[in-house]
Amino acid sequence: MSNDVAVYLFPGIFLFIGLIFIAISAGVGRSRAQKRERCTAQTVGKVADMRRVSHSDSDGRTSYSWNAVYAYRANGTQYEKLSSFGTAQPKFEPGQSVVVFYDPEDPDSYYVEEENWGKLLRIFGVVGVLLILIGTAAFFLIRRIL
Repeated sequence: MSNDVAVYLFPGIFLFIGLIFIAISAGVGRSRAQKRERCTAQTVGKVADMRRVSHSDSDGRTSYSWNAVYAYRANGTQYEKLSSFGTAQPKFEPGQSVVVFYDPEDPDSYYVEEENWGKLLRIFGVVGVLLILIGTAAFFLIRRIL
């Protein structure tokens, strides 16, 4: 491998992964903001259950998260929805009351403020910026050494 490729490859990987983290943070943040705009009606729902959800990666390793199952009534219909927001430890107790915001035109679409996606999105954004800074610093350091 030539020196020019080495100069760009290592920092480039950090820059690329950093951009991915920032893109994920921005995309999910934008999606959550659009959901907040649409979900203007609210009702009091309950945590029907906390489910342990398994996730497998491409190497076959399995990790687990705890996802709430919310039960709420909207437009005269009862809904029970498994949250896509998972935590390492159960965040809620079954039977706990929560405020559910839903889309009056599509009550299947909802969000629960207590899930706190904002913290997760900030972490992704900060990690992305740090990776970009590391990649940039590595690029200039390698260029200086060579």
